[in-house]
Amino acid sequence: MINRNKKISLIRSLRNFVSVGIIGPRQCGKTSLAKQIIDINDKNTIYLDLESERDLAVVSSPELYFDEHLNDCIILDEIQVRPSLFPVLRSSIDKNRVPGRFILLGSSSPNLLRNSNESLAGRIVYHELSPFNITEVEHIANHRLLGGYPECYLQRDEGPAFEWLDNYIDSYINRELPALGLNVSSISLRKLLKMIAHLHGNILNIEQLSGSLGISASSVRNYLDFIEGAFLIKRLPSFHINLKKRLIKSPKIYVRDVGVLHSLLGITSLQDYEFSPYLGHSWE
Repeated sequence: MINRNKKISLIRSLRNFVSVGIIGPRQCGKTSLAKQIIDINDKNTIYLDLESERDLAVVSSPELYFDEHLNDCIILDEIQVRPSLFPVLRSSIDKNRVPGRFILLGSSSPNLLRNSNESLAGRIVYHELSPFNITEVEHIANHRLLGGYPECYLQRDEGPAFEWLDNYIDSYINRELPALGLNVSSISLRKLLKMIAHLHGNILNIEQLSGSLGISASSVRNYLDFIEGAFLIKRLPSFHINLKKRLIKSPKIYVRDVGVLHSLLGITSLQDYEFSPYLGHSWE
């Protein structure tokens, strides 16, 4: 088990806040990290996966269930699939404001944060978890080629690792992003992601993307908001001491995980990586 840098701050939050949220992309290790701290937590801990029909049945009467477990720590995985739970959570938290009662795991920040802002304001603290970063791993060569998703980084062979990455990207294009409400064809979405990969580490040019895709600039901005909210990309604002300039200048754009970046660029071996014209941008 690879120790995560977030572990210590997470334990600290559990000792001081009633509810703790861990958000980040799917398969980045949120569930594993939450289960790691079960052994450290001095409460009886219950884990519920809200994408499991069996676990959903357990919380079919959530108010009653939470009342029966006022003194336990309940982990609710993929909380964004049950937004109706947020008002019930708010009520339950107000009944017993003791630290470490709920750990909420979510892999789509737009839904999670919107619903929590409506219902859990002042009742939750969030931690964002990324895939493994370079300070958490031993095999730097693996990380710089395959990225930090645990399932991918821990593969011993590049072939299965990139097969996993291809399937991961497909799942976001065909299921995850549409489930968030992104209404765009899978063909256009894949094309946009590939274009972003080729722009990785460069100044974002909305008009260039708009012209290439044949859609309006406002639509491109909307798509980028969804993709960034799903933790696939990151827009880095330009640095200016003047805040107004920082807001109006174009940001740089990055694919957040280099394994995903390389899969989109067709870089599938260390040799491809070392001779790629995108080597410098990938390293950045």
